[in-house]
Amino acid sequence: HAFQRALCERPGRQPVRAGGGGGGGKGLRSRLRTLGGLTGISEAAEEEDEHESDGVPMAELWKFIGDPVDTSAVQVPPEISLYAERIAENIHEVWSKSKIDNRWSWGPKRDDHAQKHNCLIPYDELTDVEKSYDREMALETLKTLILMGWHVTMRSSERAECRYLQLPEAKYRMANGYKPKPMDTRTTVLPPDLMKLADMLAENAHNFWARKRLEEGWTFGFSKDESQHHNPLLIPYCRLDKEGRRANHLVAMETLKTLLELGFK
Repeated sequence: HAFQRALCERPGRQPVRAGGGGGGGKGLRSRLRTLGGLTGISEAAEEEDEHESDGVPMAELWKFIGDPVDTSAVQVPPEISLYAERIAENIHEVWSKSKIDNRWSWGPKRDDHAQKHNCLIPYDELTDVEKSYDREMALETLKTLILMGWHVTMRSSERAECRYLQLPEAKYRMANGYKPKPMDTRTTVLPPDLMKLADMLAENAHNFWARKRLEEGWTFGFSKDESQHHNPLLIPYCRLDKEGRRANHLVAMETLKTLLELGFK
């Protein structure tokens, strides 16, 4: 999962519009500060970020600590947090579809070499630990956007009726009977300013995931090893392969589109 990832009405604050800030050599924190007016990020940190680039020596990978934006003081309003579970569920469905698109299938035990995954099951059948990942990633994206000053309101008092993709049986029906059912956001258009934010939200989600894994005792390794708690994805976002960055970006985009599909604006 990579995840990916709302906005909040806060009295006296205006929506922040993204401008410039593509990043060049600057790191995530300085770019988010430029786009969202984040506070609490020192100039020294910005100078440090300028040294973050694709040219990081391999030896430095073991020093990667993950550096997500600090959202510990952000409170998600109740009217938004009620939708966090639905966002988390759709994140799982989007992830499942993406896995199948990349030729993974269900298996009773995860096997990266055989491309089998035991989490290709309905969201309701995931363990609490597995669900917590999607929930945490959904809430972290919401908190990041709130911290950046974005606003969200419901388009109407009536709950929006969501549309779902009807995926082909032959390709997407797993041997265990599961078939992903993500929301149909194909006609949902994100405003240009939110489009610019998607990749930065994806990078922040990766850093959040990495920080959690490191806190759980995982470290970088050139191959995944459950027994040794090694994971090759515990690296800076810029060093992820194309598929890894695409997966993070897809979840960030779909999280924003899910908000619109649920009736927010």
